[in-house]
Amino acid sequence: MPERRGRRIPLALSRVGPQPTISVTRLLVISIVAAAAWAPAVASNEESVAVSGPAITTQILHADLDVPPLLVERSGGVRLRRGWNLLGTVKTTLRPHQNISLVTRFRIEHASGHSRLVTRELMAGIHLSGWTFTIGRGARSLGRGERGRLLLDENTAPFDRIEIRSDRMLTLPGPLDSCGEFGVVLLNGVLPFADELPEDPRYSSGDDPVERPNLLGMRFTWAPRPWVEIGLTRTAMYGGQGREAIDTFGEWWKLLTAESENRVDGVDDALNSEQFASVDAEVRFPWLSGQGPVDSVRYYIEYAGTDVYASWQGDDTPGFSPIALTDLGVLQGLAVKIGATELVFEHVRVHRDWYRHGEYAQGYTNDGIPLGHPIGSDSEGWFVRIERRASDLDWRGRLELSADEIGLHSGTPTRVRTLLARWERSLSGVGSATPAVFLDLGLRSVRDPLANDVRSVHIGLGLRFDELPKAFRVLAR
Repeated sequence: MPERRGRRIPLALSRVGPQPTISVTRLLVISIVAAAAWAPAVASNEESVAVSGPAITTQILHADLDVPPLLVERSGGVRLRRGWNLLGTVKTTLRPHQNISLVTRFRIEHASGHSRLVTRELMAGIHLSGWTFTIGRGARSLGRGERGRLLLDENTAPFDRIEIRSDRMLTLPGPLDSCGEFGVVLLNGVLPFADELPEDPRYSSGDDPVERPNLLGMRFTWAPRPWVEIGLTRTAMYGGQGREAIDTFGEWWKLLTAESENRVDGVDDALNSEQFASVDAEVRFPWLSGQGPVDSVRYYIEYAGTDVYASWQGDDTPGFSPIALTDLGVLQGLAVKIGATELVFEHVRVHRDWYRHGEYAQGYTNDGIPLGHPIGSDSEGWFVRIERRASDLDWRGRLELSADEIGLHSGTPTRVRTLLARWERSLSGVGSATPAVFLDLGLRSVRDPLANDVRSVHIGLGLRFDELPKAFRVLAR
């Protein structure tokens, strides 16, 4: 591990480490398997195959400083080295059958004279009766939030997982349908191998990280009325190499219900995990629609904690509440739509003890980056987004501004300011597809009172197809 120099390193400046890569041989095997599944269906019935993409994105990014590099939010673990960085991504969604889907996304990274191919996403799904079962590798987010999610977000490298979720909101049978609609997500994954601790001191503790820990995620949503939705989310980092495995139904039940969350004495090593829980709500105001220029308004809020105190654990909880959360993180936002323009305002504050755990020396991280919100622990952030679509949907523009204070209790917080802009335009008349081209521009400034200031700029170019052009489909035969 590199020598520490006694300086704070904010989340936006965490280290570069290994990410899941894919060899040329593995890529060829994947391509052959995909072609074998695709070609017969295309040959027998061209219309039976639904293809979205390929979505081709190219980004050119520049950073002033090499160590530590700058994190690109919600990018799947992309961090910039000094000078120019080139990223190229290709994503395709293939549905050889109405009940089967295959999503692939590969990214080529080039910086400092080195190139590599990364598996950003490789997921296979089966869709049956309103439910989807998926298996593969990819990032995932759970919870509320436009810029980021408190418990699980897409900032880190992708990880292998299985997942089952409801494709649509569910209702209870018979007269119970008046109770409203429900949604369910349950996932279980394994984080990639990492043998070093995060350089950011907010997360690392102890000597050696636990390699390949498991990650459990659950989310339940309930919409009792069309204008309100309530959500419950839980995540848990558990197990890993060198720790006892959960191999009985009783232990799984305790993990799912957090029965042993705050127990130290008499609890086996397998159940000593890092857990988070949150409750959130979103309220829409339909009675404001048509009132003047406002078309819609929605407000959302999420309360999350690192510890759960529950009556079924034998804990004392306040009032009549069956549960209580501690070390709160709070995220709330307001979205207003006026004609073709939408404005989003969001604020988040994350507790100083978040994303850190005594049993997991690397904390609640993947490759040194927190699995939750990109600003990390002991931080506060403001976010504004303005997006406008043309009335004929031929183009749209988006502007995002964020201002973060990282390390609030340090006395000298790091200030991060970010400006991102995107312009996208649909093109027509190219084969049978409806492609779109887009341009990204971004500026970011990181001011650390105890270190050098860091600035970055990036330019992104992209081309996306809503479906595979006819020429490609003919060649696929």
